[in-house]
Amino acid sequence: MKKTLKQFIEYFETLWTVGLAASSSGLLAKHGDELSDSLKVMIERGKGYSAVSFERLTDYRAYLWHMMQGIFETVDVLVSPTLATAAFRFDEEGPASINGRPIKRDSDWMLTQIYNLTGQPACSIPIAFTSSGLPIGMQAACRRFNDTMLFQFAKWVEDLLQIPTLADH
Repeated sequence: MKKTLKQFIEYFETLWTVGLAASSSGLLAKHGDELSDSLKVMIERGKGYSAVSFERLTDYRAYLWHMMQGIFETVDVLVSPTLATAAFRFDEEGPASINGRPIKRDSDWMLTQIYNLTGQPACSIPIAFTSSGLPIGMQAACRRFNDTMLFQFAKWVEDLLQIPTLADH
């Protein structure tokens, strides 16, 4: 069942775009001119999948869920970058490449997908700012239903680093 990172991203993207297409058709029709181009592309991409192809994804999702449960049997908090690139403004498209490699501008820079799929609580803790004042986040996650530990960890990191808030920056 082991898959490559590319296969995992394609898997997540399929779930994500199908979910967007299922829940956003009215939004696209009524407010399409207000949505970003990348969101419109994801909604349209999601419309291309059948219910059968979507259902075939459930075995891999179960595999990922069990894999994450195993990790959190020995790890209290797992930390990683929140994004694969520096933050960018909400009204900008994502980067076209990372480290010289072309990526999908709408999704390949996110590193939060595993927790969206498996239900572990996760948060992004600001640990620095870019030269343009945008936050750089460290993502932290823990065992399901252990939100209190996650919040305590996030508070500990914030106290330790003493990073000013966006309002202070």
